[in-house]
Amino acid sequence: MSCRHLGGVDVIQVHVAHVEDMERTVAALAPLGTERPRIDTPTRSIAVPVEEGSARLLEAVRALDSLGVILSDIGLRRATLDEVFLKLTGRPAEAAPETGEDANESNSGRKRRRRAA
Repeated sequence: MSCRHLGGVDVIQVHVAHVEDMERTVAALAPLGTERPRIDTPTRSIAVPVEEGSARLLEAVRALDSLGVILSDIGLRRATLDEVFLKLTGRPAEAAPETGEDANESNSGRKRRRRAA
């Protein structure tokens, strides 16, 4: 299965100038997306996975302009590997923590390589 068949391979990324505009920006962008917008309030950032990204970006700009929302930035980007993983599995990608035994083997392997060099 190609990534194109996953839908929402493009992402509209918006940074609003004022945190007060977050809620209405999300409401305006949500209908454009293939899934719910991802919101990061501390950075005033909203990411919306979309299909036909260029067309949806124009719609987003028009919608936000008509609302008078002031943006710090808006752009279109490809989904990250973490976002694709989340879409496929429904859970975030996380690095597996090293167990004590694995960590010891890893460290001893590094020491041996250093001595051999």
